[in-house]
Amino acid sequence: MSMQWTGEQARAIDARGGNLLLSAAAGSGKTTVLVARVMKLIEEGAGIDRMLVVTFTNAAASDMRAKLSRKLAEAAAAGDARCREQMIALERASITTLHAFCADFLRTNFERAGVDPAFRILDDAIRRQLMDAALDEAFEEAYAKIDSDEALRRLDYGRGPKNVRALVESLVGILEERPDPDAWLARAEDVEALIPEWRDELKNGARRAIESALVSAQEALDTPDCPANYARALEADIQALSTIRQIGEYDPMMRAIEEFSPKSAAGGKRGEAPDAAVLERVKQLRTQVKSALKGIRMLKHPLNQAMTDARALSEQIHMLGILALRVRERFEEKKAEQSGLTYSDLETRTLRALKDDSVAEGIRERFDYVFIDASQDTSDIQEAIVSRIARADNRFMVGDVKQSIYRFRMAEPRLFIEKFNRYRAGDGGTLIPLTRNFRSKRAILDFVNGVFEKIMTGGDSEIVYDELARLNAGNPDDEPGEKPEIHILETMLRAETEDEIAEMKSAEREGLFIAHKIREMMDADPTLRYRDFAISERRIRVHQCVYADAAGFARGKHSRVCRRRGGLF
Repeated sequence: MSMQWTGEQARAIDARGGNLLLSAAAGSGKTTVLVARVMKLIEEGAGIDRMLVVTFTNAAASDMRAKLSRKLAEAAAAGDARCREQMIALERASITTLHAFCADFLRTNFERAGVDPAFRILDDAIRRQLMDAALDEAFEEAYAKIDSDEALRRLDYGRGPKNVRALVESLVGILEERPDPDAWLARAEDVEALIPEWRDELKNGARRAIESALVSAQEALDTPDCPANYARALEADIQALSTIRQIGEYDPMMRAIEEFSPKSAAGGKRGEAPDAAVLERVKQLRTQVKSALKGIRMLKHPLNQAMTDARALSEQIHMLGILALRVRERFEEKKAEQSGLTYSDLETRTLRALKDDSVAEGIRERFDYVFIDASQDTSDIQEAIVSRIARADNRFMVGDVKQSIYRFRMAEPRLFIEKFNRYRAGDGGTLIPLTRNFRSKRAILDFVNGVFEKIMTGGDSEIVYDELARLNAGNPDDEPGEKPEIHILETMLRAETEDEIAEMKSAEREGLFIAHKIREMMDADPTLRYRDFAISERRIRVHQCVYADAAGFARGKHSRVCRRRGGLF
């Protein structure tokens, strides 16, 4: 039975003659589409060994290879001689992670990359050991001369060697992930060039604090049965904060924040006692308003003074860069002694070799098609590598910026966003969105859309949740499914909370709540069994507490406190 493709999927499979960016929402069938596109290209005469397919993990690469093998085997069994040939070619096809591709590339181009052809990849423990040794040597040498090094004394003042060392190591890690680390460091040390960015960040930080305060104030106002005197005060606060948020210049905005004082809630009607729980909730939220503004008030000095302070740090920033370069130099020496490369080295050395036009041209000639999966988690250096190995019109990139989770590994979702916007305008390639989700019920999708459209509004979130970002049901005619429920367990307990529950840890309270819900559902539907429930939680303690309390219910012991530490069913 042939696959019935949506219009979006068919375009992604059939489009030719240019770069393509597939903005594929969760559950939209992106892997299936990618495999189908490869098979269609093979049908048209392309060779699997002339394609580079880059995945994010080894598991994804193995899965991709297995799916292509099954498709080719099915076609070969049906009498397709070409697919039989491609099954053999699949064994040498480049379906791999970028790190694995770089390792293979370096073993072939070791001379241009300046690496030992017999290099080995260092594990985390060895890398840690060598980095510590490099830091020790560089710092011992630097601090031996601290009495005569004014710049180092200023950097050390108020920090101490331990904190300076942590800063230097962090900077070395950043430099390892940059396409041109020397140029990046030179720009970082150019304080005058960075001052406009710092100024904008100060303004954005102030605006973020105001927006956080507004969210808490609005939530307090929307609390059911909010006392009238508090409602009047909150309305005044919201109006004042909204006005402050619109101020464009930093100094006037900071003055307004400094002068802002929440409106007094005095004046409630005598004889009308508000609900204690509601009153406590409203007060908590008003406290959050004050807390949101408290942090930004610490930066109440004028913008000119802040910029003067930034300039005064330039000497320390330069010293930090000098130390980072010294550590990096010693780190390189120690890795060379062991003929070792880190995963970051695989990328930096590959890019070094690819800067030779003849080497880059050789790779471009080797691959007719370049596929990049999970492109939302591409880093600057990975983008630079792909730009050197791909031709002007043979990239097929798949990703979903909403699923970008590796920024701590220097992933840059802005690269995906920039391509998205350029390709959407027809500049440099074609954007094809896959917006239909075939994995989840419509009720789940409606819930996710409702959350995302409120928090993904551009600005700090970087994403504008428009029609191309929304999740749509793969089959709109299917049953919508049960609406999701959200139960929020407050960390700040009310005064009337039972002592036993108040003494529980948060995981125990969560476990008790879930166990009660399971018991309620089983009482309502006698056909349900424990195996019909799935619990997804990042803390194992919650599972343990659920098991203990649910087991207690099963035995007729309605324990209010989770005392056991293991699963009982």
